[in-house]
Amino acid sequence: MANILVICPTFDHGDTLYAAIGSLLAQSVQDWELAVVLDGAPPATHALVEAFTRLDPRIRMYSFPKSQRYGEEHRDAIIRASDAEFVCHLGDDDLYLPDHLAGLRAQLADADWTGRAPLELLDRENIWNPRNFGTPTLRAAMAANRIKGINPGLTNTAYRKSAYLRLPVGWTCAPWEAGASDMYMWAKFFNDPELRVAATSGISVLRFSSRTPQRRGISTQYRTANITPWMAQLARPGLADELRDSAVLFKRMLPLFYLHGTGDSLESTLQRAGLFATPANEAPNVAIDGEPMSLPVNSRQLAELEDARLFIRAFAEDDPASRAAAQTRFEDRPQVWLWAARSLADYRLDADATLRALDAYREAFPDDPQPLRLAVRTLAEEKRLDEAREQFAILQRRWPSHDGLAELAQLLGDTQEAGTADSLVRRLLRKVRTRNA
Repeated sequence: MANILVICPTFDHGDTLYAAIGSLLAQSVQDWELAVVLDGAPPATHALVEAFTRLDPRIRMYSFPKSQRYGEEHRDAIIRASDAEFVCHLGDDDLYLPDHLAGLRAQLADADWTGRAPLELLDRENIWNPRNFGTPTLRAAMAANRIKGINPGLTNTAYRKSAYLRLPVGWTCAPWEAGASDMYMWAKFFNDPELRVAATSGISVLRFSSRTPQRRGISTQYRTANITPWMAQLARPGLADELRDSAVLFKRMLPLFYLHGTGDSLESTLQRAGLFATPANEAPNVAIDGEPMSLPVNSRQLAELEDARLFIRAFAEDDPASRAAAQTRFEDRPQVWLWAARSLADYRLDADATLRALDAYREAFPDDPQPLRLAVRTLAEEKRLDEAREQFAILQRRWPSHDGLAELAQLLGDTQEAGTADSLVRRLLRKVRTRNA
């Protein structure tokens, strides 16, 4: 009887699925069973998975017509039918490092649900996203499923089957307005007052998402060429530490600091989020139910953490002294400034904070049209359409040949022709959802 059930949903990523399953086969613990859920997958993916089932009896295939989302409704029956004690997940374009399952099982020794820190490998940078999911603030946010930017990702999580069976409702197809399907599921867990939560900043998954803006629309050949070289490196000693040490933290820390609030120092801000900084060469700990979680960081990453603290304190918390310090700190990095402002909007944190950051940028760089363009979009997404049109008129008057003007003009024009403000909102939100899917 397998001790760990791994569920792998797949639709059209047969080109990377072979690598994902290969990383499972190479795990340091082998007491697992794999359920591959084919959600309307094409014949080539069927043939690939059938080949795996012939090679290894622990691998089983479940084939279904395409569901509304990602076949979530099929997972519940698979979990209930399994005798495994623990449930894990595998994304069809993710790779496990060799000790991933062993680490998750160890973290569940004193917990019901656990998450490891996601590491996303993009073309120009690696993004590290550590979270202490046991803090009261983050537990409440997870239970409410009310904010983007805190998702641990499906592959980085695991839970006890006994905790899953305590839930009134398990895996279901999440409504589109509920956001990510896995966050919708985690909200069910975090509404259980008996839930014990473990977390670590350690990484054991390499994520190659095709749904990020940088990778949307890439070819299957590119995905294959992107993931294949990493397969040969998975067992290399020190790989996880190297990737964590090279990763960026700034953007992912903005929603975390926004949720918990900032302090007068980086140390106090980290404490609010259930974190404490340690030297980069120290091994991450496992934090249970919100106890302090270590964050091994180098000097560059410490500076990024301070950037995030100062940005939130200046613009989200509207602290005048911090705003002056932030303007000085970011004036030689205008793209970082804009990127952070847009992040506040992308995560749907605080439109007014986004606008304050953009207004301060415009004061420092009055000849740059980008903040006005972002302001128009931010206001439109918040259904503040009169303000959006006012900002658009300024943009149109000052920069009549700006590259982004035509798209905004079309959106606003379509709204006026339709005679309803909701038309613009729907169009903008559809574009944003497509961009962030």
